[in-house]
Amino acid sequence: MNSTEQILNGYIEAAFWSTLDYTSIEDDSENMEHLDARYDFPDLDAETREQMARDCHEFAEEMSDAIETFVDAYGRDYDYVGHDLWLTRERHGAGFWDRGNSYEPGGNEARDALDSYAKNLGEFGDDLNNGLIEYQP
Repeated sequence: MNSTEQILNGYIEAAFWSTLDYTSIEDDSENMEHLDARYDFPDLDAETREQMARDCHEFAEEMSDAIETFVDAYGRDYDYVGHDLWLTRERHGAGFWDRGNSYEPGGNEARDALDSYAKNLGEFGDDLNNGLIEYQP
């Protein structure tokens, strides 16, 4: 699996565990589940997966130098880069910016560049609950 595929896997994984499943609401919103409680990668519809793959591919291509520097400076693998891309994009209170300072040359600059890119993508998450997951009763 290449680095872009690893980024995509981490991205989708973070999307599932961090997004609430609005179809699980009954009478009490405190009992809502996250998508990963009922769904997995195969449940993601083709259109949504394609959009996620495009976003991750463009990110990996445009930010390749910053990604490599970040991976080296923070000791993270590419799955975590995808994970942080999703969390930062969705403004979940964690992500690239939450990794602290690196003492490796260029690490903090790479982290900040990845953070800025992710925030500029805008949020994606609500689309996961607008019929883009193939819900199976």
